[in-house]
Amino acid sequence: MAKQKRDAGLIQVKARMPIALHRRLQRDAERQGLTINAEILRRLEASYRSDTVLDRIGDLSDAQKKTEKILYLAIDKWTKDKADD
Repeated sequence: MAKQKRDAGLIQVKARMPIALHRRLQRDAERQGLTINAEILRRLEASYRSDTVLDRIGDLSDAQKKTEKILYLAIDKWTKDKADD
């Protein structure tokens, strides 16, 4: 369960994780000069930023596909119009 800490705008979360993952977090936290808690928060925040970037790339990809379809249709129409001349 999560405990609320109203004064600081934070909550405390208890989580279980594999020992190997904890060791990796501990090692990386030490390399960064952070606590394990700070390392976990840093990684969580980075994952949300990555999700946002991937969503934007997906949006651009969709827009590119639509643009390519319109361009294909325009070229096809132009080719048919030239053939009719």
